[in-house]
Amino acid sequence: KKPSLFSFLSPLSLEIWIYTFAAIFTVSFILLIIARCSPDEWRNPYPCDTDYDYLENRFTVSNTLWFSIGTLMQQGSDVSPSAMSTRLISGIWWFFTLILISSYTANL
Repeated sequence: KKPSLFSFLSPLSLEIWIYTFAAIFTVSFILLIIARCSPDEWRNPYPCDTDYDYLENRFTVSNTLWFSIGTLMQQGSDVSPSAMSTRLISGIWWFFTLILISSYTANL
């Protein structure tokens, strides 16, 4: 029998895939909100220019989504959390992705 196009989805149930996609968006939203509220995440985009008055936060909507998806795929991203609150959320998310990927691999 020829395998179907979506046979890579078969190790986990449909509910798990739906919950995983919901978790990606939820974690991204939480990271975005907490990174915006944390003063440690705001950086000077030009660190050599000490007179520069503008600060930026690297956790944008697209960067937080990319961060969540990248950690789910065990890749990395250019954005790394520096505040304790965002590091805690990232650590919990990394542990969740480790368990999810281990479960996926075990059911292959």
